[in-house]
Amino acid sequence: MASSQFLVLIFLIALISMALAAPVPEEHDRHRSGHGRHTTTEEPTATTTTAHEAEPTEHSSKGNSGKGSFNGDGTWYDVGLGSCGWNNDNSELVAAVNHVQMANGGNPNNNPNCGKTITINGPKGSVNVKVVDTCPGCSYGDIDLSPAAFEKIADLSAGRVQIDWTFA
Repeated sequence: MASSQFLVLIFLIALISMALAAPVPEEHDRHRSGHGRHTTTEEPTATTTTAHEAEPTEHSSKGNSGKGSFNGDGTWYDVGLGSCGWNNDNSELVAAVNHVQMANGGNPNNNPNCGKTITINGPKGSVNVKVVDTCPGCSYGDIDLSPAAFEKIADLSAGRVQIDWTFA
């Protein structure tokens, strides 16, 4: 009897060892339009991003927010816990602003852009959305939208469309 208990104990130790040694899967990308660039994490992470910043056009302006019209790409992603610290879902009219214009400081929950309304114009129409997140893979002028918001300006199947937008 003692030898069978010993074998069970060895088996359990082996299972636990394998579980502890298994690689931790990377967080999956929640961006479903196939561009694979925007994820949201629950814990803050340090990242270094090198991005080519688009030059402003004659009817856009540089800066985090304020006056002016901006243009870039509109995409969509699966919404969840955003950099502003709020949980949202895909049915809400919310968005993630590109990391350059969002300009998060030490605590992105305190970003003055969080909660601001932006008006976005796309090929199919326009929509007003609330800023709830940052898109780390987006370039200057780009906005990542909830599926509900994206459907107001384009078909989800388009995945990426040209937009222009302003802070309301």
